[in-house]
Amino acid sequence: MPKPRKEHFPILLLMAVALSELALPAEAQAGPNVSQQQLASNYMAAVRAKDRAGLQALLHPKVAACQSASTREYFDYLANQSLGNVPQGNYKVTVRPLAPGGPPAMLPATMFKYSVQPTQQLQIDGDVTAANSVSVIRFIAEQGGRWYIVYPCPNTEGMKYFHENLAKQHQQQQRAQALAAKVKGPLRAQLKSLLKQERKIDAVHKYQAATGANLTTALQVVDILDSTPD
Repeated sequence: MPKPRKEHFPILLLMAVALSELALPAEAQAGPNVSQQQLASNYMAAVRAKDRAGLQALLHPKVAACQSASTREYFDYLANQSLGNVPQGNYKVTVRPLAPGGPPAMLPATMFKYSVQPTQQLQIDGDVTAANSVSVIRFIAEQGGRWYIVYPCPNTEGMKYFHENLAKQHQQQQRAQALAAKVKGPLRAQLKSLLKQERKIDAVHKYQAATGANLTTALQVVDILDSTPD
């Protein structure tokens, strides 16, 4: 059975994804209330329809208010990530309360600030039997009886940080593509075989053992091989 994968974020948001590993124990998970379920349903409808306006409508009004010409690229990137990582098949929605004070400050607090503090973590898990199943995590907050998605808003220094990290991500991706192109012969066949068996973790370890690459590089190379035709 294939394992669900977490959606990809730019480097500056990778630590936010890691919050899922710091969430409360499984017994603390709960089914969403009516408004939270509606948010999840509206989110899924928007990403499956590639509806940017629909996604925009799900942002908390205070988050929407912090958008401007100077921050547009940041929010466009977040929307692109959402549209490119869609849970497949029947999906499951769970909600977890965040610790008092909201999520830990994984981004520079002087550069990225929450205009409204999220209080819950919304998780949407795709059907684990579907190929390349995705799990999506969003932080949410309530206003007027409705629940909304919350992102931290960047200031001028935050946008500079965002651009620098995008450039680093692009450089890393180019390097990974060059390394993937060098995977030939028996190693390529072995990695492809493991990927066809939905054993991506084993493929990553196999590539590391064969090349000495670090985990991040191995993950990137294997992801490229996974999306490359034989």
